Amino acid sequence: MARTIQKGIYPSIDLCPESKMFFRLDLKTTIDFNQKILVLFAGGMADTSTYFNSLSVGKWKQNTNIKNLFLRIQYRGLLKITFKLSQIGSGTKVLHEQLLQNDDWNEVDIELPFWEDIHSGMLYFEIYALENSCMHSFSYLTHSKASKPIKLGIVITHYNRQQYIIPAVKHLKESLLADQEFGDKVELIIVDNSQNLPEIEGVTIIKNANLGGAGGFTRGLIYLKETPEFTHCLFMDDDASCDVESIKRTMVLLESAEDVKLAISGAMLTEKEVYRQYECGAYFDGTCHSVDKGFNLLHEYDLLRNERPKRVDYGAWWFFAFDLDGVEHNAFPYFVRGDDISFSYANQFKVKTMNGICSWQPDFGNKSTPQSVYLDMRNHLMHPLHGFVKGSMVLSMIKSAVLIYGYYAASYYYDSAQAVNIAIEDVLKGPDFWRNNVNMLDKRKQISDMITTEKPVPIPENVYSEGVMDKIEIQTTVDISDKGKQVTLPSLIRYLTLNGHLLPNALFHKGFTWVKKSSGSRMTNSFRYKTVVAIMDEEDKCLVLKHDKKKFFSRSFRFVYLLGKLLLNHKKLSNIYIATYPELTSDEFWKEQYQKEMIQEK
Repeated sequence: MARTIQKGIYPSIDLCPESKMFFRLDLKTTIDFNQKILVLFAGGMADTSTYFNSLSVGKWKQNTNIKNLFLRIQYRGLLKITFKLSQIGSGTKVLHEQLLQNDDWNEVDIELPFWEDIHSGMLYFEIYALENSCMHSFSYLTHSKASKPIKLGIVITHYNRQQYIIPAVKHLKESLLADQEFGDKVELIIVDNSQNLPEIEGVTIIKNANLGGAGGFTRGLIYLKETPEFTHCLFMDDDASCDVESIKRTMVLLESAEDVKLAISGAMLTEKEVYRQYECGAYFDGTCHSVDKGFNLLHEYDLLRNERPKRVDYGAWWFFAFDLDGVEHNAFPYFVRGDDISFSYANQFKVKTMNGICSWQPDFGNKSTPQSVYLDMRNHLMHPLHGFVKGSMVLSMIKSAVLIYGYYAASYYYDSAQAVNIAIEDVLKGPDFWRNNVNMLDKRKQISDMITTEKPVPIPENVYSEGVMDKIEIQTTVDISDKGKQVTLPSLIRYLTLNGHLLPNALFHKGFTWVKKSSGSRMTNSFRYKTVVAIMDEEDKCLVLKHDKKKFFSRSFRFVYLLGKLLLNHKKLSNIYIATYPELTSDEFWKEQYQKEMIQEK
């Protein structure tokens, strides 16, 4: 029996209406969004050299047992179909061509004998209408059998986001669980950390204490490991903003793979620019590096670059799938932030990405708060202490601490700078801190209570009329890499004066400046201004940040002291943390936490 490995996708108004993510069309071709039909008038042309509808030859060849391939197409009219292969450095090759004639909506199978002879690149087809024609569904299929049966558990951790989770579950039930080919191979498990979801037919809901994403996903993972029928797991965010075809392709990749350490990481695309890639996998070397950040997925060249072999060490839990047989450790009790990084490193997953497997997410810049900065600083220090970073542990910790602290302190985010100091203090406390703060209740209250300057307020009416905004060369929701930029005299002055904190007040500009918070803490915008208004997109709120030399230097002296203490004790700390890692990620540890929280709630 043939298996579908990749079904053609059409744009949708509610998820991704950008047609160039699915097809490249000429002026005689259009898409019927409602009926999912490609309409070609005589002489019209379309091709599938796109993010969602091309086929990634190298990824399927290198990671699966698929030995043969054919295309099943449902169309009406007279078409010429041409199969092509695009590769960086090799141009485009024509692989096969034939005429298709169909007076009704019958399905036709086209064998692709060239599959044995190609090994990398982007496979796609081009159709040319010799008369008015239409194309409906199309899929790549194989006669190769799966390497192992698959039963996928989709684990979604939820906390007080019913407006997202309920429609997402409805979509998954209709498009995936009810699918004849895939429905029996998958179940949906929601770990309800807020304990307020109603029962949903056909969905397993596990009421859970709020132990963050780490505790929620681990609760679901332990459930799957203890239920013999499950073979694989997919972690997803509770808004589940992905096309179901991404899940189906992931299932076929996993059931066709022979390596239990293979894991699939879905790329993150931005909600504001649905074609813009924020991250296609990531790695950690003291700081987090988003792979292929900023790629424009409408461009064929970026699609080809996106599929090149590259370093991907971990995948974020907005979409991360893996074989249960490859799991040796559960998540470390980070609550949130960093649990996905250490999970991949500790289990030594071989993380792969692929065009067409993704989800859409809000911009991270708007999510940054002293709470999130505290959580980020903790895990950035813990990964080297756990031995997950190659090279010098000392240099790794200095790099992450100085960059994160300096990023916020220099740009007047003094509450976030203070959160960095609290994070270092807590890391110095050793394993008992993590044992006693799994639910983060006291720590979240401590961070919340110390916030004085980073509280959202309504945007002042005079921001746009009187405020100054520096020119930004590239307007995008994604920060573009700074690699290759030259150090200029103005930037050197900013660094040497600690972004103006060493300058006398007489040298500061009058008035204020403003910047979009999602673009990050731009030193160029705050330099020599007493006030910076950081506007929070789509919330009609902002942060009013004030230049304060006393706060800057008091926090900075504290930071230097704590970082020095950490560096002096790093070997001893590292040995203790490495020795206790198996305990703090074990089933027994997490079950004890769940039991403890249940008793406390009663």
